[in-house]
Order: sequence, then C-alpha cells, then structure tokens
Amino acid sequence: MAPAGARDTAGQVHDPAETAAAAAAVPAAPTCSADVLNTLFNREDPAVLSNSYLALLISRYTYPTAFGISSTADHTQVTYRELYARKWTALGAAPGSLFFVDEDVPLALISLLTSQPEAHAVIFATKHDVWVSFRGLTNIEAGLGDSARFLPVNGTFGPEGQPRYLPVHGGFYSSFAAVWPRVQQAVDQAMQYTQDPSQARVYLTGHSMGAGLAAFTAMRLVDAQVPVGGLYLFGAPKMGQQSFIDAFIANGLDLITFSWWNELDMIPGMSPPLSRSALPYVQLPVESTYRIWQGKCLKADGPTAMQCPLTAVGERCRFNLNDHFAFTYVMKLQDCLLDQPQITSSSCLGQILKATM
Repeated sequence: MAPAGARDTAGQVHDPAETAAAAAAVPAAPTCSADVLNTLFNREDPAVLSNSYLALLISRYTYPTAFGISSTADHTQVTYRELYARKWTALGAAPGSLFFVDEDVPLALISLLTSQPEAHAVIFATKHDVWVSFRGLTNIEAGLGDSARFLPVNGTFGPEGQPRYLPVHGGFYSSFAAVWPRVQQAVDQAMQYTQDPSQARVYLTGHSMGAGLAAFTAMRLVDAQVPVGGLYLFGAPKMGQQSFIDAFIANGLDLITFSWWNELDMIPGMSPPLSRSALPYVQLPVESTYRIWQGKCLKADGPTAMQCPLTAVGERCRFNLNDHFAFTYVMKLQDCLLDQPQITSSSCLGQILKATM
C-alpha cells in the first residue's frame, strides 16, 4: 500500500516528511533591509564604489527635476521637499532629521543680480552619521555667462579666532557664505538624531557648483573640529587658487575626497575667464580624482588623467556639457556598480539599488 501523502500534478505520491525535509534544505530567500543608507554605505571603507553611488543619488535628488518638477518656484518647493523627505526617510534617514537650507537674498537685491540666488542644501541624519548635500546651478548656461561670479575673493577659513583668508571662486563663496550659518546649525541639530552623536561623522556631497560648496563646508567643519568622514563630489569645477588647495590638503581632506569626472565633462577642466587676479583657479589634487571613461570607473593616475582621458593622450579633447548633467553621472556610475561581482552575486544589493532608482 502506498504511503499516505500529497499527490502532485503528475500523479506521484510524496511522503510529507520527505517533502518537509526537502523544503528545509532549500535556503530561504534573504530578507533585505529597507534601510539603504545604513546597509549600502560602508563607513569603514569610504572609497568603495557603492559609497560614491549613494552619495551621488543623495546629491542628484536635491534637484527638483529628479522628481519631475521643472520649476523652482516657491509653490513647487513644498512638493519637492515633501518628496525628498519621503524618499530618503523610507531609505533610512532618521524621521524628523531633514533640514532644507536655501540661499537667502533680500528681495530688494534680487533684481540687481545677473543670476538668481542658487545655493540649496539638504541635511539629514542616519542611524550613525549626518549627510550634507548641495545642489548645483539649476541654470548652468546662465551661470557660465555671469562673468562677475568668476572673480576671486578672499574666503574666510581657519579655526575660530585664527582666520585664514584664501582666494576662492567669488560666486561660489558668496553662495556658501549666505547659507553656512544655517547649514552649521542644521548639522548640529541633525547630530542629535544619530544613535551616538559622539561617534557620528559628517559626509558631504555635491554636484557642479554644489561640489564647491561642499568643499568649502568641509573646510569649515574641520576648522570647527567636527569629524568629516568623506567628501563625494561630481563634476566639481575649479573652486580656488593654489593656496586654497594647499590648505585643503593640509587639513587632510584630499585623503577622504572622491571627486568624479565623467567622460568629457567640460566643467572640471574649464578655466574661468581672466579676472582681476592673474593667478588661475586650480583643480583638486589628482589623488582625490576619479574618472568615468568608456564604461570604466577608474582612479585618476598622472597629470593626463586630470584633463584628457588616458586613451586620448595626443588627441584633441572635445569637452561637452552633456557629460556634466547629474543624471548622466548617475547612469554611468550605476553601470560601473552593476558590473561589480559583489553586486551581481548579492540579491539584496540588487534590490537595494532598485530601491534607490
């Protein structure tokens, strides 16, 4: 007599005990955490590619266009802020820890400006750390045409009571100075949402002009003895003269800076027009620079990596603006990340990446 059991679609009878044992032998599908900010980000190795990708997304979504919002008018900003908060809270930002800071220019002065005030920052906490993200220009063509913004100014850096005046890009610095006090206050407040504020670090990210504002902020935070864990920049323009870069290196920021340059993006290599100062603006050191070129994400190596890609040595580089857009950076860095073995072999990491898109 056949043993009692379940009959499958082929008419075969199976022992329930054998069926249960076979089911137990099959590994269960992993339960993937929705806490992307604390799962995908690696605090111990800031150089891993997934860190740069996550930082890029945090920066990318400071643009309202990432949510399908084409205007920066006041009435659309409410919607943008709600969408940003909803997205990143769902991905692991501490509820209530998000702060939005905009450049505040008196209405009477706005009509005198050749371009609208643009600085915008988002600050939020995760379980362990604080993120500060800066938006770039929403109208880059107008920004490039505003020659007055390129004039150098002496930016104030250094510990309290020991100011250092370093020549930096005047337009970037004026935007930075307009938001810095409120950014600093927001960082202090966001720290209180972390599980252990005494162990929390600040990570900064920005695209285009936002990269310059992030670098200035990192300098000020180090001066204030706030621990900076990493600086992730995308399409960063030249933001200061050599003495500023020297101070940036002296503060140790070059060692934790990951400045990405996509293909033939014209902005990182562009020199401002001649101004009152004969001293040129210079880029961040090659040690902090990474290149995206022909589907590869590479650490820059040597002076040619700072201008034409290595494969273009001896050729004329035809830099373009399309390679500068934040969305383009996202797609290129995403392709590199999806090619990594640890991503393709992990169903959880694959799900996490889909959740961030």
